[in-house]
Amino acid sequence: MITLINLNLNSQVAISNDGKVGIGTTTPDTKLDINGVITIQEVTSTPVNPDADGETRVYIKDNKYIIQYNDGGTIKYRYMDLTSTDATWTYTTTAP
Repeated sequence: MITLINLNLNSQVAISNDGKVGIGTTTPDTKLDINGVITIQEVTSTPVNPDADGETRVYIKDNKYIIQYNDGGTIKYRYMDLTSTDATWTYTTTAP
């Protein structure tokens, strides 16, 4: 276990022996475990397609809030344009 501490000797980041990273926690349960508020400035890639039926990915890209899901082996999308005043969902099988 590697632990990074601040000047007040409080733990800030921990890396477990099995490679899990904890920010705001010294006991990460997943590959990246964050305890606290995060800010993401930019998303530069699209997540991999959901491989299991019912599996879902949610992300924001190009000012669109996108829900990507696997429906019986077909990858489908629901998205909303965040710059529009018209709050309607668009449904498609093509990535926005």
